Amino acid sequence: MSQLTLDDYTEACNYPGVIDPEAITDALTRYCAALGITRDVREVPRLWWRDAELSRAIVDIAIAASDAIAASDAIAARDAIDSRGAGGDVPGILFREFGSWCLFHGGWWRWELSWLASTVFGARQLGAATVARWTEPILEAFCGGGWLLFWTAEALYRLRPSRDSSCS
Repeated sequence: MSQLTLDDYTEACNYPGVIDPEAITDALTRYCAALGITRDVREVPRLWWRDAELSRAIVDIAIAASDAIAASDAIAARDAIDSRGAGGDVPGILFREFGSWCLFHGGWWRWELSWLASTVFGARQLGAATVARWTEPILEAFCGGGWLLFWTAEALYRLRPSRDSSCS
């Protein structure tokens, strides 16, 4: 069990605080193991649209959220991304804006670590070892500077606030 306390959690809520990429990755790797799944833990790159896996995931969200006409455009966009690979041309501004919204302001497909990390305190209080097993690494990731999670089929992407810009 982690030795992190509610005081550590509270301190991690102060921006910008500690940002330790290695600690975040290590904790999230243990989180995936506790869930019994395998994901490659990666940081979202600054130019996220050049990451083929992330771009495909954003397009898949667009397809799922779109009506039939918009979905056909999204399928064409996904095919274009697949054909050019991660290092190709930068996609259009609408794609980048939608993708940024999905990564930073979206709904069910991203997880904000501060609220998820607080679950560990209830698990500890109730002696819920099964819940504590997966929430302890989340608390450690949050206290290491983790901010948001974004899941794809192959990876668990982590976002962290930048020291030189606002989180919003």
